[in-house]
Amino acid sequence: MEYGDTSLILKVFSRDYGYISLIAKGIRKKQDSSLLSPLNEYEFTMYEPQEQGLFLLSEFSLLAECGLAANPQLWAAAQCALELLSQLLIASDENPAYYQLLTRYLEFLDRSKIDPAMLWWRFLLRVMKLMGTPLDTKTCSLCQASTQPVSAWRKGSAELVCVQCLDPLQKSDALELLSPQSSLLLNKLDQLYETETIKPTRHSLHQLNQLFAAYYQSHYNKTLKLKSLGVLEQFYGPEPDQNGSN
Repeated sequence: MEYGDTSLILKVFSRDYGYISLIAKGIRKKQDSSLLSPLNEYEFTMYEPQEQGLFLLSEFSLLAECGLAANPQLWAAAQCALELLSQLLIASDENPAYYQLLTRYLEFLDRSKIDPAMLWWRFLLRVMKLMGTPLDTKTCSLCQASTQPVSAWRKGSAELVCVQCLDPLQKSDALELLSPQSSLLLNKLDQLYETETIKPTRHSLHQLNQLFAAYYQSHYNKTLKLKSLGVLEQFYGPEPDQNGSN
């Protein structure tokens, strides 16, 4: 973000300090300012703030350049991860684990053929696991089995219900039913390379985003509201009808 006539304020997720703000004084007057771009990886030399101010950037070097800028869909998926991490309270000794997870996610977005939404969900599940509240996307909360596809979830708690346990509860107002494709996506999330041919629709993307948001809310008492996620949804079309057309 531009600051004054010549400076920039940088929002950075760092390996050692987590999510911080840096001020780069006078950087816009220097030729190397063009090297500062979102999602790139840098090594920063900086001074810590005296109290609760900004870190002061002294110098920097580019370590890895992100190749996602040319693809808006991948860019939106990448921004989802950064926006999520900016909202978390991460213990200082856990910052390296989140940093490693983020860098691997960005690398995988850049080179993988798997749909960006699928990768985003896997990133979100790994974050929740690091936070100590893992979500098993294949185990029913009622029968505790993972042999039947999950087909619904309980409102409020986001507990999952398999198709076998669903019948007696089908008309319950306490349940959110998943579409067949949403159920397939959820049950394939842990089988990464089997998902290369699976493409979410906007409806299935929205359904699973609602599920994960409800799970997040029930465990952390916080709303999972990411502007980037709304942007990502715009790259997906509607469900096809029975004849295969939209």
